[in-house]
Amino acid sequence: MKNLFLLIILISFASCAKNLTVSLGDGNGRITMKPTKPTPKTYVTINDKLIVDNKNVKSVTITGLEDGDKKIVYKSESSVYKNPLEVEKVMTVKNGSDKTEIITVPPYSSAYWIFIFASPAISLITLLAL
Repeated sequence: MKNLFLLIILISFASCAKNLTVSLGDGNGRITMKPTKPTPKTYVTINDKLIVDNKNVKSVTITGLEDGDKKIVYKSESSVYKNPLEVEKVMTVKNGSDKTEIITVPPYSSAYWIFIFASPAISLITLLAL
């Protein structure tokens, strides 16, 4: 039972979302993308260059940006959302600007809520059967 408890704690901490910072060069520009809630299986590209690859994300900050237009795609390949999450924005960095973009995350799907409520019940039944 103690080992099961430790395994559950380990899995919980391993899946925590993070505030990521990616440095792309020597420029003074900075762009921060903040989803309205943490997003799993997140991918971020800037000018078609992958900078975040399958991470659980609270926010993504891109530093070291040169002046100019930046095409940013923020995507989550998680199936927990009612609608797919893919946001594409063109942002202009000027004179070392510091910009923040809020990413609206869709609501969770019905299947997600069924899984969330059914999992503890199944786990409890399994433990009681042992």
